[in-house]
Amino acid sequence: MLPRIHRLVRERDFKRVYRYCYTYFSPFVILKFAKNNQNKSRFGFIVGNKISKKSTKRNKIKRFLRAIVSTDLKNIKLGHDYVLIARSAIVDRKYSEIKSEIEKLFKRSKQVK
Repeated sequence: MLPRIHRLVRERDFKRVYRYCYTYFSPFVILKFAKNNQNKSRFGFIVGNKISKKSTKRNKIKRFLRAIVSTDLKNIKLGHDYVLIARSAIVDRKYSEIKSEIEKLFKRSKQVK
C-alpha cells in the first residue's frame, strides 16, 4: 500500500503536473512528472473508462500500479510529483510485464537514484 503522504489527491496538484510536466511514453503507461519543492515524492494514477468499462478491471490496474510504485519508492528521486496514466495495452497484462515496463520508464526518464 502506498502511504498517504506519497499520494496525489487534489485536482490542483494534478493540473500543476500537467502544466509543468516532463512526459515519457511506454506501450503500457504514460509518465508525467514535475518538481514539487518538497522533500517527498507523490504519485497519482489515472485509469480511464477507455481502458475498460468495468470498474473491477480499472481498479485492478490501479492496484498493480500502486504496488509497483510502493515497492520501488526508495529508488525513485525525491521532490517530484508523478502521474502514471494507463494506456489501453495494459489490459490483461501480467504484473511482471507491467513492473518491468514501468521500471524501464523510470530509468529512461532518469528519475531513479
